[in-house]
Amino acid sequence: MPFLESFQPTIVIFYWAYLVVVVIFLLLFLVNLYHLLRFGFFSFVNLGVILISMLVSFSLIAFSLSILQSFDWSTPLIDSNIFGTFLDGLLGGLELFKF
Repeated sequence: MPFLESFQPTIVIFYWAYLVVVVIFLLLFLVNLYHLLRFGFFSFVNLGVILISMLVSFSLIAFSLSILQSFDWSTPLIDSNIFGTFLDGLLGGLELFKF
C-alpha cells in the first residue's frame, strides 16, 4: 500500500477542528440571539447586551482567524525522526537487544 506509506498527517487537523467549533458556536449564538429577541424584554439594555455580545464575539473570531492565517499548516503532526532517534538512543544507549 504505497498510499499509507506516504501519508503524513499535518497540523491542519487542528485548524479544521477549530473551524468546527466556530460553526457550532455560531449556531448556538444564533439560537441564543433568537431567544433574546423573541422572549426577552424589549429594552435598550437588552439591545445593548445583544450588540456588545455580537461585537465581542465576532471581533474575537476575526482576530483568531487572522492570527491562525500566519501558521504553516503543512508541518507534519508526527515527526518520525523524533521517534527514530529516541528509540535508537534508548535501545542503543543501553546496549539492549543487540545480537
